Amino acid sequence: MILKTGRALLSLKENFSKTGSVYRRRGFVVIMVTFTILIMTFLSVLSVYKQAFTEYNKVRLRADYVAARYFAQSWLAFGVNILGKVPEKQLYMFGIFDGPKPFSYDSKAQVVISISDETGKINVNNLVNFYGATDISAEMNTVTRDMLNRLSESLGISYDRWDAVVDWIDENNIKMPFGYEKGDYLLMDPPRRMKNSYLHSLDELLFIPGFDTWTLYADHRTDDEKKMYSTDFLTDEEKMAIHDWDYCLNNNITVYMPEQPRPGDWKININSAPYHVILALSEFMTPAIARAIVVERIKNGGYFSGVADLEKISQLHMPSVKNLTLLQEISPKINYSGNVYKIIVDVSVGSKTARVMGLYDAGARRLINYLE
Repeated sequence: MILKTGRALLSLKENFSKTGSVYRRRGFVVIMVTFTILIMTFLSVLSVYKQAFTEYNKVRLRADYVAARYFAQSWLAFGVNILGKVPEKQLYMFGIFDGPKPFSYDSKAQVVISISDETGKINVNNLVNFYGATDISAEMNTVTRDMLNRLSESLGISYDRWDAVVDWIDENNIKMPFGYEKGDYLLMDPPRRMKNSYLHSLDELLFIPGFDTWTLYADHRTDDEKKMYSTDFLTDEEKMAIHDWDYCLNNNITVYMPEQPRPGDWKININSAPYHVILALSEFMTPAIARAIVVERIKNGGYFSGVADLEKISQLHMPSVKNLTLLQEISPKINYSGNVYKIIVDVSVGSKTARVMGLYDAGARRLINYLE
């Protein structure tokens, strides 16, 4: 009896042991399946979160750019508005054309607006006399060419390259001494077509032999000249009259013209002409006289109303060509008002920046070009 009872207990123990082992295995499987489901769920949630975060960033960046673009367009409209309604003399006196003006909105949007008078620069398109002609095969404008030659000389670059610009603009096939015509462009590597028309941007000069980014946009002073013309060695008058950007070719020339060009549009607006452009007005113009004009302009509120204001500068009464004074010589080459203004607006919102540029024609009283 006792033996039977012992055997029964041993059998029951073995059964319990087998049953427990089965339960343990099943429990382990359940735990592993549950853990796997949790891991997969976590990974799925993480993937969805990453995707949502990526989409959010894309939307936020896009929203920043759109906001910056709209801000820039509104400031461009502001520039057009003041150019159309505020007298030009007041704009000069307020320093509107003195350089970029920064603004900010609660540290969220940073705005820089720059308004410049393009008619204070030498217009490269005026190398060819096209006013009143049926085409642009007319002769070269020698007044503009002489000014460009003198400008090139003062910046230390060769003026032979302007021959190629004349050929690029005019429609004839007569090659200038240092120019290039259709056949020359076809032999280039790679071949290119010449325009035979007006330039629409300064960057078009880069298609013409003799021009590259360094020629067009670099500071043309040597290292020794930069040291010589540093603020440590300049007089107060020189600091007022000359700036680092004056030594870049692109800041002294333009290609922008009114919507309907008129005779005389090649003239230089003396109120916005930079130092080197003033220096290029005459071979008798000296650096000292050019500086005196800029300084007198500043003292006069940034604006010359007419020749009477220039007559106050004694150096302009020195003898020039054909028994004329220097003032009499340069008077036919200058005027006292602008007709084409460039407005550039840069707006930063967050990490995004938008730029818009417009050309305002004062005669037509509207934008004639818009870029963004």
